[in-house]
Amino acid sequence: MKIYSLINYIAFIAVLGFPNLISAQATEPDSLSLSDLIKISLEQNYNIKIAEAEREVAENNAAAGNAGLLPTVDLTGGGEYSQTTTNITFASPNQPEINATNAASRNLNAAVTLNYTLYSGNSNRFFLRQLREGSYQQNLRYRAQMESTILQLLQTYLSYYLEKENLKLEKRALDISAERLKRAEDQYKNGVFTKLDILNAEVDLRNDSSAYLQADVAHRKAYRRLMNSLSFPPDTQLNILTDFEINDAMSYEGIEQKALQKNVDYLLSESIVRQQELELKIARSRWAPQINLSAAYQYNYQSTEAGFIESQQNYGPTAGVSLRFPLYQAGNRSRYKQNQELLLEAEGNRLKQAELDLRTELLNAHEDYKSSIQLMQLAYRNREAAMRNFERSAEAYTLGQIDGIQLREAQLNLLNTINFYQSQRVQSKISEATLLFLSGSLVE
Repeated sequence: MKIYSLINYIAFIAVLGFPNLISAQATEPDSLSLSDLIKISLEQNYNIKIAEAEREVAENNAAAGNAGLLPTVDLTGGGEYSQTTTNITFASPNQPEINATNAASRNLNAAVTLNYTLYSGNSNRFFLRQLREGSYQQNLRYRAQMESTILQLLQTYLSYYLEKENLKLEKRALDISAERLKRAEDQYKNGVFTKLDILNAEVDLRNDSSAYLQADVAHRKAYRRLMNSLSFPPDTQLNILTDFEINDAMSYEGIEQKALQKNVDYLLSESIVRQQELELKIARSRWAPQINLSAAYQYNYQSTEAGFIESQQNYGPTAGVSLRFPLYQAGNRSRYKQNQELLLEAEGNRLKQAELDLRTELLNAHEDYKSSIQLMQLAYRNREAAMRNFERSAEAYTLGQIDGIQLREAQLNLLNTINFYQSQRVQSKISEATLLFLSGSLVE
């Protein structure tokens, strides 16, 4: 009897297979790791492509010509032709009349002109620096979109990881319940178990079957969400490697220093302050005179069949300089300057608030990170204890020392501890990624 029980126990543990759920996965040649998925997402994501186009537009706009620092050159030209009947009678009788029927007249002109603003209080130079700040801000927004995409992908990936691991657990639980029912039926035939043992095993098997079906649906939904985050059709078939590492040694001091240098939102606030300072300088430049230079080379030709002069031709260069000095503009300049000073003060306060918010978020995120790591480590030890407890319960069950209900309790306890451990692994990874996101280190 003991030999028979031992054989059943070994078979039961083989069906169990719980320790294998946490072991490293065998990597197939076409398996995609988390880093592979991140690379695909950065290449495929439509929002990143939109942000990249907007970044290139801002870079193109940050040009000296767009700020009025370069001269403009225009080519103009025109022509005119007419036929008229002309009758001219002069007051002096000595001057003969001029009579012409269908007399043709022609007028041609062409010019190349150059205009250049020599001085306007340096407003155009300040405007160029504003355009460059705008380009820098768009680069930051592009990076922010990449970081946001990575963070969203990671969350979707980890959700898929949990559903996949849960599906494995439910499958193992289903196998155990099926083996338990088979054993109960065998032992019932041998007169060891009662009909109640079989009924309990059947109920647990049905419950596990329902749980497995629900886990399978949740797993397939999570997979489709992952494909969507990769900008792939939902029916795309990929072999996803659900394995990741966790950095459990991130110090607050190192993260804080990086955040003040690389956090996108904080850097944007700094750039907006600089941009507003330039806008104030532009407002002050409105009191300065504006000096414009112009030069041209012109050509004119006129001819007429009815007139004193049959044809006339003029061509040659011209040059000029103009000065414009605004004396009074109904107080608009002072009002605009005052508004820009107020806006600069507001942006400065907004920057201080951004720094305060960043430090607060960092401290809270690091507390969550440390807590998640500690909970994960505790959950790991609890999982190991639950595994040993279940193995002993399974052995006691095969020896007839405990009934199926007690074995079921040990099984559910193990399932719960494994699920909690997996959840804490995911939470630790999310906490780690959140710290990297806040410190601007998610995209190096």
